[in-house]
Amino acid sequence: MSKLAPYRTWTRGELYEHCIKVLNMYVLNNTPEYVELTKNISIACYSIKWNPMLEYNGCTVVQDPHHPFPACLIHDYDCIVEGWTEENDRKFQKNCELLGLKESRAKRWFKAVRLGRLYYKWFK
Repeated sequence: MSKLAPYRTWTRGELYEHCIKVLNMYVLNNTPEYVELTKNISIACYSIKWNPMLEYNGCTVVQDPHHPFPACLIHDYDCIVEGWTEENDRKFQKNCELLGLKESRAKRWFKAVRLGRLYYKWFK
């Protein structure tokens, strides 16, 4: 299996169900954050604007705390479909914190994706 598409044998439904299980481990049901993350996971899994089984490859550079990790899935979707913006990177940081990462680690991941954006912009 390609390292660039580790979820290619999954279905969109399997990806969604897994991400909701991870979400339920960290965010209380029926909170505004839970509703927002559930909506974003659903959009990322079921959007016809991309194929998450081929275009989502997990967190780049860092080790996902869960495979797949919903914050990374949402961030990949946002960047591929909407563009790589600081707003999407800040959303990623917030989602990382909601999904169990310590604030300091989420900040490091935010900085890593900002640096990654520059790398891909100038060297790819």
